[in-house]
Amino acid sequence: QHGGRFKICYCVSYIDLDSALDDIPCTEKSEFTAWAGMLEIRGPLGAQDFPCFVGIDCTISIEGFLLDGQDKIKLVKYTDPCNTQPVAGVPAQEMLIAEGLSAQTNTISPHPDSNNNSKTFSLGGITISGDYKVCYCSSVLSCVNPYDYGGVAGIVQVSGANSDMV
Repeated sequence: QHGGRFKICYCVSYIDLDSALDDIPCTEKSEFTAWAGMLEIRGPLGAQDFPCFVGIDCTISIEGFLLDGQDKIKLVKYTDPCNTQPVAGVPAQEMLIAEGLSAQTNTISPHPDSNNNSKTFSLGGITISGDYKVCYCSSVLSCVNPYDYGGVAGIVQVSGANSDMV
């Protein structure tokens, strides 16, 4: 569920010097000694935390691998899967709904730049406190289908009193 560069190794041959300990071949990490290549996966590194405060413009910078200016994000409830509708209370998402774009995939684009290891997104002043999952769509996909948002970039943690309560 996250991007990066990963080494691919395989188990060439198997000789069990102590058959009492390991009777199934190629099940231990130490048995994969041959290098086969590298796997590069575009996307966020994952597990990033983004603190924000109710009503104050929130900008997040997502770290990742081979990120693109056409990538998109959307925020969903922390407990929801990424293929669900974006949450209310995020101005950048609500602006797109007001423009008549799909409520299912109203996405946020990054600030334009040439850095492919980090992308910055402006969310606006979020109006409802809570934890929100940041769902990521790589530009190699259409980012129109809700299932295109398979990468989890992290969690936006919004603190403060909800704007409708003050």
